[in-house]
Amino acid sequence: MVTKVHQPQLGDNKGSVGKLAEYLDKENEGKEAQDKDLFFNHSADQVDKRQAIDAIDQNKKNLGRNDAKFYILTINKTQDELKNLIAKKIGREGVNDFSELTKKEQMMLVDELKSYSRDVMDIYAKNFNRANINSGADLVYFAKVETIREYKHDEKLVKENKEITAKISALQHQICDEKSGSNDAEKCKDIEQRIKDMQATYHRQGEAIIKTGLKKGGLQLHVHVVVSRNDKNQKIKLSPFSKSRGGFQKLNGKDVMQGFNRDVFRQSTANHFNEKYQYKSKTNEKHPYKSNDKYENRKSQNTLGVNPVVFIGANKVAVKVKRKVINKIKKEALQGHFSEELSAVRNAKNVISLIKSPQRTLINMAKNKLLGILKGSILEI
Repeated sequence: MVTKVHQPQLGDNKGSVGKLAEYLDKENEGKEAQDKDLFFNHSADQVDKRQAIDAIDQNKKNLGRNDAKFYILTINKTQDELKNLIAKKIGREGVNDFSELTKKEQMMLVDELKSYSRDVMDIYAKNFNRANINSGADLVYFAKVETIREYKHDEKLVKENKEITAKISALQHQICDEKSGSNDAEKCKDIEQRIKDMQATYHRQGEAIIKTGLKKGGLQLHVHVVVSRNDKNQKIKLSPFSKSRGGFQKLNGKDVMQGFNRDVFRQSTANHFNEKYQYKSKTNEKHPYKSNDKYENRKSQNTLGVNPVVFIGANKVAVKVKRKVINKIKKEALQGHFSEELSAVRNAKNVISLIKSPQRTLINMAKNKLLGILKGSILEI
C-alpha cells in the first residue's frame, strides 16, 4: 500500500479547486442521481460536489494569491491488498474484478475504503507535529473512491507500444506493389513479415492493445483526497512539502521533529493497513502507480527502512554534531588558523572575476587598494 502526497497535475493549486473536483467526479457521468457516488469527508459519507469545492475555496484566510491553497493525496492499493480486504470484510475469496461483486458488496467495499481513508487523514494530521492538529477532524478535506483506472500517455507500456506503432508505420510506407516485379514482390513479403513480427510484440490486455484511455483490468480501487492548506480554524498553515529542518519542539512532553516527514507518513499508513486488516506485506509486491512527482522521487532520508522513532533520534544527534562542527570551523577561522586557505579562496574569486568582467574587476581592485591606502594614512595621522 502506498499513500502518495503530490501536487495537482490538472491546473495548479493556487486558485480554485473546481477543475480538480470536476475531474474527480468523472465516474458519475451518465449515472442516475441515486446511483452516483458522491465525495466524502471526515464526518459525512455523501458530500455534494458544490459543497466540496466551496469548503476548500473558502478556507483560505491569510493565504496569498500565489500561495498553495490545497494538496492531493492518493491512496493506492495492490491487487493482493484489495483481495485481502475483500476476504476480511466481505468474506469472498478469489475476487479479481470489482464487477464480480454484487451491488451490496461493492458498497461495503467502498465504505471500508472510506473508513481507512479517514484513518489516513488522522495520521496525516498527526504527522505535522503541531499543537491543536490531532486528527482529520482538524482539517478541511474531501475525498473520492474510484473503482476504475485508465492507462495514461506517459506509462511505460503505452510509450513502448507507441514506438512499435511508429516502426510499423515506417515499414508500411516501404511496401511496394507486388506487380512491379518479382524482386520487389519478394521485398514486399519480407516487409510484411517484419510488420507481423512487430505486431506480435505489442503489449496487450487480453486481445486489446494497451494504449492511452484503455481501462485497466483487475481490482483498481483507489482514493483521491484533496486537503486544504489551512486547518479548519484557518489559523495554521499545513504543507506536506514543508521539509523538516532538523529542529525539534516539545509536544505532549516529547521531542518531535518540526515539519512533515513524508517517509514516516507513508510507512505509518502502510503499517496501519497491515494491522487493521491483518495483512502481511510482500517484498516483491507491485504497486499500481509509479510516482513522477519530484518530491516523491527525491532520495529518501530513510532509505534503509530504519524505525521512524530511531531515525528521528539519530537525526537529532546528527544535527547537534553538525552545529558543533560549524561552530568549531567558525572559531578556527576567526583565530586565523585558515588564513592561507581563505587567501587562496579570495585569489581564486579574483581570477574568476577578471575572466568574466576584467574592466569592472580592475576598477574595484583599484578602489579597494586606494581605500586601504587612505585608511592607513588616516591611522598614521
